[in-house]
Amino acid sequence: MSSLSQPFDRLINGPMKEAQEMCVELPEIERDIFLRLVEFAYRGDYTMGPCANDSSFLRDREMVCNLVEDMVDAHRLEQEKSDGSDLDVRWLRRTYLPPWGSHPRERIALHFMEVDPGSHYSDHEAIFLAHGKIYCLGEYYIIPALKRLALEKLHSTLLACRTEEFLLSNARIDDVVALVAHAYSNDNTPDREDDEPLDALRQEVLEYVVIYMNHIKGNKAFQKLLKEGGQLPADLVRFLNEERRAEKKKWWETSISTLPVGQSVSQQTDKLRAGSRTSSSSSSSP
Repeated sequence: MSSLSQPFDRLINGPMKEAQEMCVELPEIERDIFLRLVEFAYRGDYTMGPCANDSSFLRDREMVCNLVEDMVDAHRLEQEKSDGSDLDVRWLRRTYLPPWGSHPRERIALHFMEVDPGSHYSDHEAIFLAHGKIYCLGEYYIIPALKRLALEKLHSTLLACRTEEFLLSNARIDDVVALVAHAYSNDNTPDREDDEPLDALRQEVLEYVVIYMNHIKGNKAFQKLLKEGGQLPADLVRFLNEERRAEKKKWWETSISTLPVGQSVSQQTDKLRAGSRTSSSSSSSP
C-alpha cells in the first residue's frame, strides 16, 4: 500500500501519528472502494464482481464479452472509411492502458473475474459510480496508474452500454446521468478555466453524452442537471462548438481537394463559401 503513492507512504512509514500507532483512518473512502484499492495495490487491477471461477459464470462472461466485441467490430466496419476525425470513432478507439499482461502482477489470481455489464446486470449506476469514485480516489492520493485503470474500465463499460435496449431505457439513462452528476460534483474533478484542459473523467462521460445526445436530451434527470447550471452546460456548449468547428474544417479541406484545378483562388473561395452557407442552412436546427 505504501508503494502506491507518496501520501500513503507518509501515512504508513513516515513520522506521522498514524504511522506510529500503526492505524490509519480514511473516512472519505467507502468500504467497497477501499477493498478495490487494496486489490489494486496487490494485483495492479480491481474487479467489480465476485471472485468466481465456476463454469456457468465463465460461459456467461464469455457470451457477454463476445457480444460486446461483435458490437465494436460492427461499428468499426461502419466507420472503416473514416479518417478517425469523427467523435464517435475517436471515442471508440480510445485506450488508456498498455496491452494487458505487461506487468507481472496481472498474472496473480487470474481466477478473479470481473462481472461485465449486460442484460443480467440491472444496476448500471453502481458500476458507473464505482469506476468514477476509484478515479477520484486516484486523483486525491496521486495514483496515476489507478486513474488510467478506472478510465479504461469505465470506457469499456460504456462501450457495452450502446445497445438500443440500453439507450431506450429511461432507467438506464438515469444511470448515465448519475455518472455525469458525480463527475461534475466531486471535489477531485474541479472546474477548469477557459484555457485549461477538461478533466479526463468529465471528458469521457461528456463524449458519451454528446454521441448519444438524441437518447439522453429528453431525460428529466438530465434536463434538471442542466438547469442547475455550473460547469456542465458550459462544457457541453463549448464541446459541441469545438466539434462543429472540426466538422467544418474537415468539410472545407475535403471540398478544396475536389475543386477543378483551373479555377482561380478567388473563384474557389467564393464557391466554397456559397456551399458552406447552403450546407449550414440546410443542416441547422433550433
